[in-house]
Amino acid sequence: MALEIKKTAQADLNNKKDFFFSISLFITLSLILLAFEWKQYDTPIVELISRNTNTFEVMMDVPATEIPPTPEIVIQQPRLVEVPDEQEIKEEIKFVFDIEVTEDTKIQQVEVIETPKVVEENVEEIFTIVEFPAAPKEGLAAFYKYVAEKY
Repeated sequence: MALEIKKTAQADLNNKKDFFFSISLFITLSLILLAFEWKQYDTPIVELISRNTNTFEVMMDVPATEIPPTPEIVIQQPRLVEVPDEQEIKEEIKFVFDIEVTEDTKIQQVEVIETPKVVEENVEEIFTIVEFPAAPKEGLAAFYKYVAEKY
């Protein structure tokens, strides 16, 4: 027993599917165009100030503040001492990089102490040349023959 379709042709929405699709496309594109063309103006500051209801009747005079002159800053240079590689350094060195330098800042002169030059020892040079180059066990001719047979 087959089921009969009881819908009328006027009630079937599949016939009107293209119409509804075009209407929804039109509405969507209209909303997008409206969103891109929407203009919003900033409210002027005068208007915002006039809305302010908090007004003070008594204005207080603010006393002038006195700023003392800044003291002269002399930046001390760290003393650098050359230490041989074998000697262990026990003192921890602290550096401060948070210094503000202006035109008035005075920098202490650094005294350069020359250290005697260390004579380098002659160490044996590392031998980097291979005495016997790598080669197949039976020779290159046998290797080429093997490759020709297999590949």
